[in-house]
Amino acid sequence: MLGFVVAVVILFFLAQMISGAMFGFIVSFSQAFMGMELTPEVYNELIMDNMIYIAILGGILGMLFFWLFFLIRNAVKNQKDSMLRYCRFKKASAPTLLFSLLAGVGFYLFFAAIMYFTQLPQYFPEHQQLLEPMFRQHILVSILGLGLVASLVEEIGFRGLIFNRMRQDLPLVAALILQAAIFGAMHMNVLQSSYAFILGILVGLIYVWTDSLWAPILMHFGFNTSSAVVVQVLEIEETATSMGIFLAAGIVLFILSFAYLYKNRLPEQEIAGQELWPKSEEEIEETLY
Repeated sequence: MLGFVVAVVILFFLAQMISGAMFGFIVSFSQAFMGMELTPEVYNELIMDNMIYIAILGGILGMLFFWLFFLIRNAVKNQKDSMLRYCRFKKASAPTLLFSLLAGVGFYLFFAAIMYFTQLPQYFPEHQQLLEPMFRQHILVSILGLGLVASLVEEIGFRGLIFNRMRQDLPLVAALILQAAIFGAMHMNVLQSSYAFILGILVGLIYVWTDSLWAPILMHFGFNTSSAVVVQVLEIEETATSMGIFLAAGIVLFILSFAYLYKNRLPEQEIAGQELWPKSEEEIEETLY
């Protein structure tokens, strides 16, 4: 289990590093070709201005690496399982998908209001410095990068692969907390890691209740996309009134969505700490599909 988890995390970071290196090479080559001097300040500014494109490329590479990793794993173990089946890309009902999306929107509204009233971002300036470049491009680019690509690669990696593998050897609650901790630590700054940990717990719960990776993907998509829409489209001024509305709307939307998802959870998947995953590969094949 440890080797599996470490391999997925390394592949995730490797994809991001390769994406950044590729973009840096292209920037350096183009500047040199045009005879322009590329100072460290200009280079860093170009990287930051195009961070969303680096993230999109890194996400695509990450999904490719995960697929190749699964092919190699199957070859070594002489199996014929697919990554899509392992990650449980199962059909879910329209209401389940809708309320998963709304849960993500509600969590973002609640989170944005808490950030405003507590003034936490001022104590973690690196958090704002990291997020601001993500919103400098067109809204559709932000939705593609933050909403679609990031949600897909992170849910495949951290829920579909890591969480599923942990559930084979650990009690459900332990696996749920540990995968969320790894997901939070992956963001590498205190503030973002803190709310990413909470988000990891929430999408993990939805994943268990629905038994479909589409549900956590949509919740993650709702959370990330809401931030882009609020910042780039609505351009809502942060006042006590607007954030108070965000807080109330977020709480109501989140509670209603989670209540529906919990009420309609699969009967056999109670969150009580019991092991819900078969131990052997043969049992996995027989049980999952």
